[in-house]
Amino acid sequence: MKQEDSIFDDYEDYITFFEQGDNDYFFDWYLLEGSESLIELSRQFRTFFNYKYIIIRSKFSILTKSTKIANDNKIISCKNNIFNLSSQLINLLNEIGVENGNIIEKIQILEQKVGRLPTKPDILLLKKLKILAEEIWKNLHIISELELYHHPKLLKIAISIANIVSSVKGAYNLKLLDFFIELRRNYLQLEKEIESSNLYSIDSEKYNEKREMRIKVKT
Repeated sequence: MKQEDSIFDDYEDYITFFEQGDNDYFFDWYLLEGSESLIELSRQFRTFFNYKYIIIRSKFSILTKSTKIANDNKIISCKNNIFNLSSQLINLLNEIGVENGNIIEKIQILEQKVGRLPTKPDILLLKKLKILAEEIWKNLHIISELELYHHPKLLKIAISIANIVSSVKGAYNLKLLDFFIELRRNYLQLEKEIESSNLYSIDSEKYNEKREMRIKVKT
């Protein structure tokens, strides 16, 4: 990720604050928010680099119909979850008027609307968007730990979904907004790497998807 966009740009300010005599407020903040944020960032880094590794390995691996697939059932289960949850998420994003990738803007507009005039449908809509994004991330992380290089079409779909969910996550995590914007840029770069590789030259009926995800929200 780009050095200039790092969330640790204010590192010197943190050190100055940390060196002050009374650090109780800092440790209280860390216990309440800092540790959770670090866990979130760590998970996101791990998931992204897992996908990066999968793409690199796929470029230098020769897969055949006789290739044995480990954890195939788990991958299929996650795939079904991702397809179902993503369909719901995309429908909700279309419902709030998302187009041309303006996910963050539209969610923030809805949040402002709820802040001024809260209604049960809008509140439930915001909650459902957040829950769906969290569940999708869990499944994206799980399959990133598995042999996804045997499923090139699913790999591309997973990364495309990650682009969308990165924006949704950013809209709900304003303190980490810059991080998720940069994360999305990196997933977009992975998409370009897939397109320029030979990951779709595999001719195997076993890996043909019975259905493909049609993403209506442009990334």
